[in-house]
Amino acid sequence: MTVLVRRATFAIAALAVLLVGAGLFYNRATSNRCLEFGTIKCLKVEPVSSPSDLARGLSFRDSLAMNSGMLFEFEQDDIQCFWMKDMRFAIDMIWLDANGKVVHIKPNATPGSYPAQFCPPQPARYVLEVNKGATQAAGVTIGDQLKL
Repeated sequence: MTVLVRRATFAIAALAVLLVGAGLFYNRATSNRCLEFGTIKCLKVEPVSSPSDLARGLSFRDSLAMNSGMLFEFEQDDIQCFWMKDMRFAIDMIWLDANGKVVHIKPNATPGSYPAQFCPPQPARYVLEVNKGATQAAGVTIGDQLKL
């Protein structure tokens, strides 16, 4: 193989890697969807459902944008317990059943609470994490119905 052919092969491979990486970033960045959250008409939520994304959650991030959140989507209803491992900021956690009904709220979960776990009193299908105080500010309470 000549030097020119090797360089061309390397350039094509590098370009392919860049395009795949850009595509994955674009899909993740545009996968957000709106959720009506109390008085907030469009809470931008980042849905996560893969095992690695569910395990990582908001860990290692420095903040969460205003009027946004992360929606953990599980395959079945269960007692979904969460902790604040590797978190850098406080959040509210909202547990929802399969129909989007709020079944439990843990306001102001702080990084200093780790290794404590926060668990709902009944099974949930989804867990929504938002900035601390956002739940109260939006007027969301247990029993509210959120449109998923």
